[in-house]
Amino acid sequence: DDETPAQTPTKTPLKDQQVGDDAASPPGSGPEPVRHWWAPPLSPFGLLEEILWQDEWKLLVSCMMLNCTTRLQVDRVLWRLFLLVPTPEDAIRLGADEGGLGDGFGPEGEKSGLDRIEEILRPLGLHRKRARALVKLSEDYVSAKVAAALPEGPPPGAEGDDAEGGVIGAEGGVIGGEGGVVGGAPNNSSRLRVPVASLHGVGAYASDAHAMFCEGLLGVAPRDHALRWWYAWALERRESERRTRRAAAQAAR
Repeated sequence: DDETPAQTPTKTPLKDQQVGDDAASPPGSGPEPVRHWWAPPLSPFGLLEEILWQDEWKLLVSCMMLNCTTRLQVDRVLWRLFLLVPTPEDAIRLGADEGGLGDGFGPEGEKSGLDRIEEILRPLGLHRKRARALVKLSEDYVSAKVAAALPEGPPPGAEGDDAEGGVIGAEGGVIGGEGGVVGGAPNNSSRLRVPVASLHGVGAYASDAHAMFCEGLLGVAPRDHALRWWYAWALERRESERRTRRAAAQAAR
């Protein structure tokens, strides 16, 4: 996998994002709003995970597409793919479309849903395998989401700042907790209650990315080199903020 940033789409600064009870998913990310109790701080690396962290299905799909290719190649097709299938339910419906269901005025009505997905993914190579893996991942994800019930309130310990938990920077990113949890407690933004590694096509890279950006966990160093960049940067940022807070507290005494 090569997550080296290419031309990254413009990102909204975290200080302009709502985080908490009023947080909402970006347009097209799904039919229902998802509550978030933290936001990963923006790094200089511009990883796809920093863009897609609010929609874990899209994050997992992007990790799947990065397999055996480069970030530059993925950037050329990923946003077209999400226009075609903005949700896992859309991917499932399109995968079940056998074609011939269009208006009959042109070749588009003769293509199956998989054909349309494959056409977008063709520049990545292995487009047939990728298209089928996308549909299967979406089926597993929806099944796991249906079987899970989201909590209605913030997780224990989400309110207030722990002495060692700490908020990183003024941009809304929080990293803290001695247990390696970003924000002092899991953010419960995940829609799943099963290990993501049990979903089709989710390997070590996608599993690590999900843990860091969707669950807010920094307990173990990731295995992918680009994720390691963000991991090391985030830990240093956390420690820098802790030193700043301690110095401010001593100066106020």
